[in-house]
Amino acid sequence: RDVTGVQTCALPISTWLSPSLLLVAFGGFYVEIHHVPVDVDHTIYEVSQCVRPPRSATERWAQEVATSSLQAGLLEDLATMEATHTMMKSGAKKAFMPQDQEFLIRWTHTWEQQFVGAYPEA
Repeated sequence: RDVTGVQTCALPISTWLSPSLLLVAFGGFYVEIHHVPVDVDHTIYEVSQCVRPPRSATERWAQEVATSSLQAGLLEDLATMEATHTMMKSGAKKAFMPQDQEFLIRWTHTWEQQFVGAYPEA
């Protein structure tokens, strides 16, 4: 449980289903995030939020606040990844120290390549 008392869990089984799928369950709703690499420089992110029907206006308001918070968090995270990619592609920085998420991205790419096959030669 986090400090707000809402139980949160990321379901690791989702990566066994597909490495481009992330399921995150919260109290009363869950979020499903798919990322689909289109090519070397483009990825499509699809986010679905599934909520139970609200029992009151207060619950509906809380759902809207949660949706807004989710959007803000995702935009912040994706902006960081976009800036990192732009920096690396431009060559502005010659070396980059990978962190956990970079290793997970590489693992995801390797798994997907094994699943669908290697890219055709250009």
